[in-house]
Amino acid sequence: MTDGVVAIAMTLLVLDIDVPDGLRGQALENALDDVQSQVGTFLLSAVVISLFWRAHHAVLRDAEWIDGSLFWCNVAFLALVSLIPFPTRVLSDYGQQPLGPGLYGAVIGTAALVLYLMAVRITRGRGAGGPCRPFPRRRASFSSPS
Repeated sequence: MTDGVVAIAMTLLVLDIDVPDGLRGQALENALDDVQSQVGTFLLSAVVISLFWRAHHAVLRDAEWIDGSLFWCNVAFLALVSLIPFPTRVLSDYGQQPLGPGLYGAVIGTAALVLYLMAVRITRGRGAGGPCRPFPRRRASFSSPS
């Protein structure tokens, strides 16, 4: 699931880079100059998301089990990663105002904190008496009883 969330977040980042149709000459050059901040914030967020993806894989590589709290931390982390295109756009459009960098930093910082909590949970969970089962053992049946 992580790979899919990262791929979609990266795709949404690039879709925010917008150049109007039908421009030529100086108008096209001006439009390309205008999107430089969008390209810069795209590159920043692409690197941040890539680093999160790598760190997430490294953290979960050591997990021998996933309990309810780790599951929900993972959901929160992935939700924050999927949110990154929004503060990226705000940073691009309002980077000169405190809201732009503040919102971007809050989302990135919160995602990093959740990933850290996941790493701590996995590290402290080793040797804690075996795997925890977050879901019932019985199987769900989607067919009607006969």
